[in-house]
Amino acid sequence: MGMMKSRRGRVLCLFAVFLVCCFPAPSSASPESYIEEVLLGQLGAGHLPVIRLSVDPEEFARVNESEDHSYRARGGSLRILVPDGYTGDSGESAPEDTGDLEIDYIRGRGHGTWAADKKPYRIKLKDGADLLGMGKNKHWVLLANRYDPSLLRNRLISFLGAEFGLPFTPECLPVDLVVNGEYYGSYLLCEQVRIGKNRVAVDELTENDVTFPEITGGYLLFLNPLWDEPAENVFVTDRLVRFGVDSPGFTSEDAGQPAQRDYIAGFVQDTENAVFSPDFMNGGRPYSEYMDIGSAARYWWIQEYSVNFDGMRTSSTYLYKERGGRLRWGPLWDFDLALGAGDGGTEGFEHCGMPWLDHLRAFDEEYGRTLTECWGELDALLGRVLEEGGVLDTFASEIRASWEADSFRWGRPEGGAAGFDETVGDLRRWMSARRKWISENIARELTHVYDTVTLMSDGREIGAVSVPRGKWPDPVPMGPVRDGLVFIGWERDDRTPYEAGDMIDGDTRLHAVYIPEEDAVKAEKIFFPEYHVYLDIRQKRDSCVYVLVPENAEERTVAWTSSDPETAEVDEYGGLLLKKTGEVKITGTLRNGNENSFVLHIYDSLVTPLCEPERIEVSTPALTLSPGEYGQVIAQILPEPNGAVPAFSSDDPSVAEIDYYGVVRAISPGTATLRVYAAGNETVPEAEVTVTVK
Repeated sequence: MGMMKSRRGRVLCLFAVFLVCCFPAPSSASPESYIEEVLLGQLGAGHLPVIRLSVDPEEFARVNESEDHSYRARGGSLRILVPDGYTGDSGESAPEDTGDLEIDYIRGRGHGTWAADKKPYRIKLKDGADLLGMGKNKHWVLLANRYDPSLLRNRLISFLGAEFGLPFTPECLPVDLVVNGEYYGSYLLCEQVRIGKNRVAVDELTENDVTFPEITGGYLLFLNPLWDEPAENVFVTDRLVRFGVDSPGFTSEDAGQPAQRDYIAGFVQDTENAVFSPDFMNGGRPYSEYMDIGSAARYWWIQEYSVNFDGMRTSSTYLYKERGGRLRWGPLWDFDLALGAGDGGTEGFEHCGMPWLDHLRAFDEEYGRTLTECWGELDALLGRVLEEGGVLDTFASEIRASWEADSFRWGRPEGGAAGFDETVGDLRRWMSARRKWISENIARELTHVYDTVTLMSDGREIGAVSVPRGKWPDPVPMGPVRDGLVFIGWERDDRTPYEAGDMIDGDTRLHAVYIPEEDAVKAEKIFFPEYHVYLDIRQKRDSCVYVLVPENAEERTVAWTSSDPETAEVDEYGGLLLKKTGEVKITGTLRNGNENSFVLHIYDSLVTPLCEPERIEVSTPALTLSPGEYGQVIAQILPEPNGAVPAFSSDDPSVAEIDYYGVVRAISPGTATLRVYAAGNETVPEAEVTVTVK
């Protein structure tokens, strides 16, 4: 695969000439006639290769109905019909016809994209096959690109990544898809991101590789695993960066030894420690010995230039580690909501934040120089893409007729331009504008990662907080205690209030605001939504969730204590640091002396997996309140831990209101029935509580 990648750029110019000479876009062919030719296998001028899938229709319908992709249609066949003279991107002739390749299974794939009408698929062949010159493998992906009006974005990023020096960037080629004789549209046939000879070509670990040097690689990791990912495959760093392990898998009793999991989690933590240490060292080793600077810079530039909506935010963000090597960023994946398709603007450098790379960009001069040098390379590549007759024009010419047929089959995506030329023009304008802004602003803006929020009281500076640019302080600091006064918040220089969650744009001063203690509405009670809270120690950190009443209280100071700081610490903002498994009581105390507590149960999800929720227990079947009085329905879903969350509603809010946390406020005389249920889980029987307001 490495040789094939290096040829890609050299053959594009020849491929462009080939397209113009052999595959001129038909000017008069209608989408209907194009589709008819595809179905008949009459692949002439302007046609793409055609993938013909033959799958049991009922089985395929079940694949499309499977919300979590768990259903796999077994059996069937795949055949690729290739237009005469077609070479793809490799520069080598592809077979005229693959013949019927036996399918092991086909299933759905993707998260947000699976909700679209045009769906993406994952295919495993019985035997490995070299499809369209992309290397022999069993595992392939068909991307629908439904949210990309141009159908070009993923392929453009694939080109940029390969030419920019990011190894193992998946190759992908446009095809027309036919399933059981029905035209399904224009798709992108892609290599699947996985460890393998023609994929991410690093050493593949076996169960027995538990000593050095074998245990050091290879690993394929991803950021921000979904919350339903098996706990064995997830670890969290001290800076709360969540990692998932794609390979090796740790989901069965005998696959993926605990030693391997501990090794890679420890290596990632050592990398983070080096990145955030004052001298960028950990144990005498610089962070560059843990993580490859060049791949980090190149990967960040592709994500940041393209303003990828999924970049650094979803499980499509990959890293890998070779045996005996460093962490490297990649492969690139999932760019249908990039290059302007995700409503991203063309200005700014804060679109794809990641704590490690943000910190290095702000404080490490070597990394800053690497970023600047890499932009020069990427800028030159973008010139090749955007010039007249360049890569963008080549790719667009190739899929024009297929794009029209796809639009006829599925309709154009919401917000898409009127026609193909307008769509490609919009893409070109966005890419050009983004390129121009970066070139003009890189010297001034690239390393401006954090804004400084200066905290003021009585005209004096009392502290400062660094806030990621375009974000907000979290948590919002408290003002200093002053006798006879109550701190009620912050305001800017122009005296406008600062509300929690307001974004900071540029260096800012915030002034503490106080009112006389006798004038302040004081918090009278503190409630917790759950009084037995179960947290996985692998989360490392969490926060106390609480409600103060009355809800308009201005004096909201809470003093927090832990009955066992060796098990869990709690800071002044109610932030929890989980240190070991066990039970601990967390208490919140108001200034008036009223307090409340909950029991925190810290468990290890690798030892104690989540239970299936079965029933709801409530603290009382009935409440009696007076108008304006507060009470609470305490609900627990059992058995624990189960991950379920109780939810509440009132059948008559004019009598009694109940909030998300079970806190009840009596409004007027009468009777109301409160519904208690497990949010998003219809299998758990509901409970009811009667509220009488006298």
